[in-house]
Formats: sequence, structure tokens, C-alpha cells
Amino acid sequence: MAKGPKPPMGRGATNLSRLVLGNNIGERIRFAREEAGFNKSQLARELGCMWVTLHKWENNVNVPRAEAVEKICKVLGMTPEELLGVAQGQRPTFAAWSKFLETPEGRSMTPEEADMLRALNWPANKAPTVTTYVIMLGAIRSSLDR
Repeated sequence: MAKGPKPPMGRGATNLSRLVLGNNIGERIRFAREEAGFNKSQLARELGCMWVTLHKWENNVNVPRAEAVEKICKVLGMTPEELLGVAQGQRPTFAAWSKFLETPEGRSMTPEEADMLRALNWPANKAPTVTTYVIMLGAIRSSLDR
């Protein structure tokens, strides 16, 4: 008999503490999905996306957009900080960071937003672009506006 989804665990649930900073966003999505008792098809249906989209996020082929980050967090009962693996003080090692800082979005960041962006963990073979930083800043700002 198939196991149905468990209710979302809620913010700060102890099981989410295993979402360590070394994991990438895809691993954190997969772990949170499994902890909540969803299979990929069930979660994709809840998020209003295709199964293959969720599969690509979990395998770090694509990164979810800001709107998707918000939906994932709502459905799985976690904060964007937990999903994005945010920790203050981490420094990016990607060339796009300095270019991003020269954009209007980069110049308008608060120190808290900059800390959150610097803390994002990226797969080693998928360096973020300026556009990726702009999208993630949008997700961070929308989560701070809640």
C-alpha cells in the first residue's frame, strides 16, 4: 500500500537540522520531500509543476526560481533560509559575484541580504550567473517580506 504524504513539518523542525550547509539545494529539496513523505509526482502536483521540473531541481540540472522557492517552502513547511542553506559570513568563490555587486540589485542589497546570498551553496560544476544571483535575491527578499 502506498504511503501518503505526511503533514508539513513546520519551521525549525528537528528533522530539517540534517539539511547541512554542505548539501546543495537539490539535495535539500529531495531530503525535505522525503521527510514530508511525498514522492516526486505528489510534490510536483502540490507545487503545480511537472515531475521532470522537480527531478531537475533535485539533481541540480536547474535551480528553482524565486516563486518556486516560496511554494516549495510553503508545501514542505520550511523557511527559505533552510531550503537555500543560508549561513552568515560565507563568501562566494564565483566570478559572477563581483559582477552582480555592480548591478542595481547588487548595490541595493542590505548586509543581511548579502550574507544570505553569499551563503548559498552551488554544485561545483554549476557556477551561478549574475542572473541567478538576481533571482535568488528576489527569493530572499520575498521571504523577508513575510
